[in-house]
Amino acid sequence: MDAEYRSLMSNDVWELTEPLEDCNIVKCKWVFKLKVGPNGMIERCKAWLVAQGYSQRQGQDYKEIFSPVYKVVKKYIRWMLSIYGLKQSPRFWNYVLDAQLKGMGFCQTKNDLSIYVSKTGEPFTIAIYADDILLASKTDERLDDVKRELASKFKIKDL
Repeated sequence: MDAEYRSLMSNDVWELTEPLEDCNIVKCKWVFKLKVGPNGMIERCKAWLVAQGYSQRQGQDYKEIFSPVYKVVKKYIRWMLSIYGLKQSPRFWNYVLDAQLKGMGFCQTKNDLSIYVSKTGEPFTIAIYADDILLASKTDERLDDVKRELASKFKIKDL
């Protein structure tokens, strides 16, 4: 939970603000999961701060989202970036990742917008599934270069 909180803080995901008049306050909650290894042993505990996006109203809440802050009187969080649970979160993440990959010289394939290929140089393919990224290259050197460039922009975990 501390790691998720530090990540949210270091990425300036929110700011404290007064609620706007007649705004819909979207609540959030912590979600916890144990990661179990192939041997059945617990490898680590994961935690996400998740917005209860089901309470959002289409056309009213999708531009600015507010959520209560625990034990703070009349102060609320205004989300500066997306978090898990908001209806627009996957779209926002895809927008950010798409801009980064295109800036690195990749382009989407016409048949599948979740597949990116290198426009120049040796063949390199990137497949996107939600927030998971699969990299495919003929050389380890090129693979390491792309991973390094992604790690300079995003906090990544190489599995």
